[in-house]
Amino acid sequence: MSGKGVKIKGVTPVVVPRQECEVRENGIRAHGGLRESTDLNMVSITEGTSYLQYFGENLISDYQVYLEGAKAQEEGYDAVQPDCIFDPAIKPLKEALDIPVVGPLETSVHLASLLGRKFSVIVNDESMPKFIVERVRDYGMDHKLASVRVSGVTYEDLGFFSKKDENAVRDKIRAASIKAIEEDGADCIILACTSMFGHRHMLQEEFGVPILEPGAIAAKFGELLVDLNLAQSKRAYPRPQHRIIPEQSDSDAPAESPEPAEASGGCTFVRPDAAA
Repeated sequence: MSGKGVKIKGVTPVVVPRQECEVRENGIRAHGGLRESTDLNMVSITEGTSYLQYFGENLISDYQVYLEGAKAQEEGYDAVQPDCIFDPAIKPLKEALDIPVVGPLETSVHLASLLGRKFSVIVNDESMPKFIVERVRDYGMDHKLASVRVSGVTYEDLGFFSKKDENAVRDKIRAASIKAIEEDGADCIILACTSMFGHRHMLQEEFGVPILEPGAIAAKFGELLVDLNLAQSKRAYPRPQHRIIPEQSDSDAPAESPEPAEASGGCTFVRPDAAA
């Protein structure tokens, strides 16, 4: 791409203040190798939760990230990044948009498979492994997954609600990574929170294995896809066809099994009164 800088829209999966968005922007820019001309704009969802520990919270997050991310193309962005290791709304956004949609986990597991034979994912707490395993399996990379290790890093450690404690974060990541490498056979480590940045170089030097920071990797990959004029296949992720169920009175309802009516998003529904 020439003549202008790349514009990437990042969307946080939880409600955070603008200050936290700026911390993420600066962290990714400092550790992701983005060009100076690349504009990374991180925005927060406006409704949702502050944590993602349960399936219900992730459902809410997916919907809100989709609503915010789906506006990116009309807003003039060249790529969009759901900024969470769970890759919220990744498939719906790939359907809705023609610009590249880059998920931090999806990008990282495929890169890890190029750099090593087995990778481990280092997560914050006990609520996260089930979501990671499900996503990795969905991406067809579970045969490369050595383990998911819990580090014990808290939201407080990461600075969500207090001053960031870099030493606490690094020590907890180090302890979990040692177990992943020595006990589980991992030869590549993925740090499974997009707010875990700034530790890669020190840990790589210590362990001698690639350490992947997914938020930074996704942003850089988004930049690359724009440069190459590539995006998700519309055969794999076709744009939804918006259809409306026609209005009809009770007297118009068919007596026999009705033909399904097509609705918004390409989904198919049967009117409740007709199906009764």
